[in-house]
Amino acid sequence: MDIPISHFVTCQQGKLFSITSSTNRVLGDVEVYKVNYSYFLST
Repeated sequence: MDIPISHFVTCQQGKLFSITSSTNRVLGDVEVYKVNYSYFLST
């Protein structure tokens, strides 16, 4: 079974994109959490 290289690259890009977007989502949540936490401390 011969898999075209372009298909393989597309799959890898898709994986990389999903990893990147979920990482960005986590980092965004952390940023929001830090802002909320510092706001909570300042009140």
